Amino acid sequence: LILVDQHAVAERITLEKLTKSTKLNPQDLLLPEICPLSESKVELFEKNSELIAKFGIVYEKMSSDVIMVNALPSILGSCEAKPLINDIADELENMGDIYSLDEKIHLILSTISCHGSLRAGRKLSLEEMNSLLRQMENTENIAQCCHGRPSYIVLTKKNLNKFFERT
Repeated sequence: LILVDQHAVAERITLEKLTKSTKLNPQDLLLPEICPLSESKVELFEKNSELIAKFGIVYEKMSSDVIMVNALPSILGSCEAKPLINDIADELENMGDIYSLDEKIHLILSTISCHGSLRAGRKLSLEEMNSLLRQMENTENIAQCCHGRPSYIVLTKKNLNKFFERT
């Protein structure tokens, strides 16, 4: 029996696609989204604006503590800008200057992947389940999500017998 964490699997699939993409194309939002941040986080966005643009995020600084998001990576489909922007700002704040550019890219892509993935507990149709399983088969590093948690577990007959204290 294989139990799949659909969010973790979708997150890893999205991360692998993002990692292989040389440039993430922005998709305009129907309505730009205002994202209030601390002044220090807006400064971090400005300091890392070239890196953020590579991720397909288009924004404008509105004031010292507000940015307006105009576009997000098209690969994400529909995704709320505010939580994504807040998480990226948190990542930038936590990174400081101690991380290499590759590490920063990986951490931000992981954050983007998380926001652009299926949510845990969402009921999937049979077609969606089959599609997810087929994508799993063709994705590298599928055993773990981008945060290092397992994306699936395998329960063998031997494991089940142990649970029920049978030998």
